[in-house]
Amino acid sequence: MKTILFVPCNALQVRRFALVKKRLPQGVNVISVSNRNFIKLGAEEELEKEGMGFVRLSGLSIRHCDKILDKCGAGIVVLGNDSDYISYLFALAAKKRGIPSLMVQDGAIASLNAPPRQLSLGHIGNLARIYTPHYMFGRGAAKLYSRISGVPGPMLNRMGTYCTGIAAWGGFSKRIFLARGAPESALHVTGNPTFDEIAGKKASKAKSQQQHKSILYATSDMAGARLWSKDEVRQAAENVAAAAESIGAKLILRPHPSENKGIYALLGNRYSGLKIQGEGRLYDAIRQADAVLADISTVAFEAILLGKPVGIVNFTGREVSSNYPQAYVKSGAALPISGKGDAASQLRRMLHDKKTASALQKGRERFIRGQAGRLDGKASKRVADLIMALMKN
Repeated sequence: MKTILFVPCNALQVRRFALVKKRLPQGVNVISVSNRNFIKLGAEEELEKEGMGFVRLSGLSIRHCDKILDKCGAGIVVLGNDSDYISYLFALAAKKRGIPSLMVQDGAIASLNAPPRQLSLGHIGNLARIYTPHYMFGRGAAKLYSRISGVPGPMLNRMGTYCTGIAAWGGFSKRIFLARGAPESALHVTGNPTFDEIAGKKASKAKSQQQHKSILYATSDMAGARLWSKDEVRQAAENVAAAAESIGAKLILRPHPSENKGIYALLGNRYSGLKIQGEGRLYDAIRQADAVLADISTVAFEAILLGKPVGIVNFTGREVSSNYPQAYVKSGAALPISGKGDAASQLRRMLHDKKTASALQKGRERFIRGQAGRLDGKASKRVADLIMALMKN
């Protein structure tokens, strides 16, 4: 039997695929690719932790991808996403050889119409912390060639269009992929393997002996993505911390793994009820919170599935995307936290108002029906079956 070649971009994608790997038939060979020479997001460390064998990519070209494909005898390439430059190269190398490729949806995906992004010194520093100069040069050169020549290249918002197959979370995601240009024949609604842990489990009830309600604020790397400035990210966290303190709630701030934690360095001294937490299992943190806040993070999606009141934080006055996170609010599954003067009252409604709790519950039910596919604990198995079917065909 031929080998499954798995190309992750970060540690989270490794953990997701590890769930799928457990559902593959016995004896199937899986080899992973480490991007450690170019990207510093913990993929190799997570592969080692999961006991998954890997080879290191030694260069940023299709030729280097070809060598790995040939050496391992790949029958299929499985990608965490195909918008990352390394994943994009593997998708092209596989296509050239007639090898199928499957992208497993990585997170809640946005629309094609992203807001204008400004480059800042802080953003350049964040890139230097995550990517090597070799990686940035390769990706920049590819984008420049694409723009000059008119040949479609690795454009960030065309995720899913380069692969033979796409494992989507649900019908809503499927429609977004279609709008991006992915062929309908490539789309398979499998659900998210990571959500298998949520399936059939209700949110833990708030503990009556707790003196203070707790709020989890899970951020994305909004400054690194150039969606917000560093000052806007810091101000959002400060506004939320001040609002939580004013209503006597504790705030747990959970920065994104790729985020520059220095943005929040001084907040812990200013607000006694604030705790910055970067470690520990995410689902445990969600279950232990009385309410969850996010910006564009998939954590909002997961909190909705776990039955938690959700607030979407955005004090900039600019829309990030017409799909996520607006979909959370439009479905009634989340409240907007968008005005500094209204933040405390919105948090109080989420934590204490019975009418709001009932409305959010109905919104969550609507959201889950339309967006999450089947929450039956079998998404990992469906992705594993899809991998085997694509490889066989």
